[in-house]
Amino acid sequence: MKNKKWFFVGALALVFIGGLIWFDASGGFDDRSEEIVDLPEETPSVVSNNDISVFTPGANDPVASPLIVKGVAQAFEGTVQIAIRNATGTVVGSSFATAQQSDLGIPGPFLRTVEFDASPGDNLTLEVYEESAQSGLPINMVKVPLVVAQEQLPLLVFFAPKEGHCIKVQEFERSVPHTLGVGTSALELLFAGPTQMEREQGAYTAMPFGVKVEQLNIVGGIAQVKLSEEYEKIEGSCAKRLAARQVLKKLLEFETVSDVNIESN
Repeated sequence: MKNKKWFFVGALALVFIGGLIWFDASGGFDDRSEEIVDLPEETPSVVSNNDISVFTPGANDPVASPLIVKGVAQAFEGTVQIAIRNATGTVVGSSFATAQQSDLGIPGPFLRTVEFDASPGDNLTLEVYEESAQSGLPINMVKVPLVVAQEQLPLLVFFAPKEGHCIKVQEFERSVPHTLGVGTSALELLFAGPTQMEREQGAYTAMPFGVKVEQLNIVGGIAQVKLSEEYEKIEGSCAKRLAARQVLKKLLEFETVSDVNIESN
């Protein structure tokens, strides 16, 4: 009886593994039959001090421009500065982010997309710090060593050309280190929003802060994406239409996707 039980469990495991859906290396989807790709919960490789913690990127991660910088901070007015330096110490990219602090003295999450100018194989250092309210000098600095990925995939993300558009979007170029999870990576870049330069030129996203991909799969040409509860915080019919349009345009880029269904918790 025990042997039969273990045989049955083993058979179920093989069926489950055989049904998993993987993204192929070219950036398209491998359309298998039924199973959903469950994304693991984010387990940050934290680089931190008492006031600033950087979750993404992790130390020595291969990166591409623009870079998603994600973490938590307790800072004056919630503002942290971001600089990317090359091996000679030259700043090759910079921006700032505002932590979503619920109250004074309570750390809050921050997220920013930062462009940088560097070549594949270059060693970089990400610096995230607060400027002293008294001297203006960097304090509470966190440094993260990085390397520019040798192999990169070009992607497009879609933002409105300016605030107020409900369905009109335009494409913006992105790159990611070579990955099998290119669909998820593309959506993460979309959710991180425009770079500082793109914002200054009017680019606008309807995605609220903190949206994450919880599940992504494709069945019969239909991409089914489940987003975190932050997606439900979008206010107004225009913004909701724009957010859905941004996701739709991104996923329809893949040749094996003919339609998109969006769900959220």
